[in-house]
Amino acid sequence: RQPPPVTLAAPRPDSERTTNEYVETPIRAAVPSPPPQPPRSQRPTNLALPPLPPVTKQPSTATFNKEALECTSRPSIMCSDCGRCRCDSCQQPRPLPSRWICNDHCFCSA
Repeated sequence: RQPPPVTLAAPRPDSERTTNEYVETPIRAAVPSPPPQPPRSQRPTNLALPPLPPVTKQPSTATFNKEALECTSRPSIMCSDCGRCRCDSCQQPRPLPSRWICNDHCFCSA
C-alpha cells in the first residue's frame, strides 16, 4: 500500500519533516572561475541568411502521457529522482507562450 501523497493542502506531519538549513550567502566553490574571455567576432553582415517561408498551418497534435513516478522512500513533495516539486499546482500544464507582434496586429502563439 502506498502512503498518501504529500500536497500543500496535506503536508507531511511535523514529526517527519526535516529542518531547512538556509544560509545567508551561497557557498563559494573551491575552483576559481576562469577569467572572462574577449567577445567572439560576429558574423559578417554581408552574409544574409535566406528568408524562411511563413508558417501557414498549425503543427499536428501529439498525445503525451505522463507516467506516474513511484516513490521508493517516504512520501515527499520533492521528487527524489529529479528534484522537482510534485504539488498539484506544479503538476498542472503550463500555458503556451503567446505574444502580440507587428505593432499589435498579429497574435502569435505556440
